[in-house]
Amino acid sequence: MVPLVGGMPRPPRTHAIGVVHHVMIRGVDGRAIFLCVSDYEDFLARFSILVHELGFVVLAWCLLRNHAHFVLKSGKAPLAVLMARLNARHAQRFNRHSDRTGHLFQDRYKAVLIETDGQLVSSIPYVIGNAARHGFITPDRSPEYQWSMHGALAGHRRAREFEDLGAVAQALDMELGTVQSMVERVALEPASVGAALEPDQIDELDRLIRACCERHGMERGALRSRRLQTRALRAEVCVRAARALDLPLSEIARHAGIAYKTVWRLTR
Repeated sequence: MVPLVGGMPRPPRTHAIGVVHHVMIRGVDGRAIFLCVSDYEDFLARFSILVHELGFVVLAWCLLRNHAHFVLKSGKAPLAVLMARLNARHAQRFNRHSDRTGHLFQDRYKAVLIETDGQLVSSIPYVIGNAARHGFITPDRSPEYQWSMHGALAGHRRAREFEDLGAVAQALDMELGTVQSMVERVALEPASVGAALEPDQIDELDRLIRACCERHGMERGALRSRRLQTRALRAEVCVRAARALDLPLSEIARHAGIAYKTVWRLTR
């Protein structure tokens, strides 16, 4: 397995060398960060140069129109260096070609430190299969999507320069063929296909709900109550989730356990 940090104290995210992170970037306000083939290819060309130069190992990746996921083992430079150079270059090029100004990305990036083998075994298939969950990969047309490690693992295309399929198999302690079948199974299982929220969005919503409940001195179960005393809590959760996190009202309703019509009314 790829060396993880085990029982050692958790190191700072931006200075942890040799550990593994699940990294996410997302367009501001849910906007696209890739519009055409050249956007994807230029991003990946820059990504390839940087991971080689900075000594990173790419264990999984997937680009989608308005966000992207990676599982990266840090090299001789901090993760923050890689992401700052990658995002800045892409934002400059994208804005210039799209005749726009302002921030392209929502925050700089998000990174979840992978501390256990179990997290690693779940994160790699999740990231590689992300395109399947969004309907870009199906059993009938899996070779068509170019912007994920899925195609290389499944044998539909040659590996890109930064893709080390052997490192992926070693990280998961599996034969390469087993990795391929596991990714296919995880990516295309019915519970995953069409999932509306990404794990980082769910985590953000859960943190927001906890903070609101603490502020109001109530338990999470109060969100499901229709009592007048809980209205302010429900209103704050719904409005902040819709505005600050830019989440669909239907998903706020489902995840918080509040009727959709109530969420709609509170966020008008």
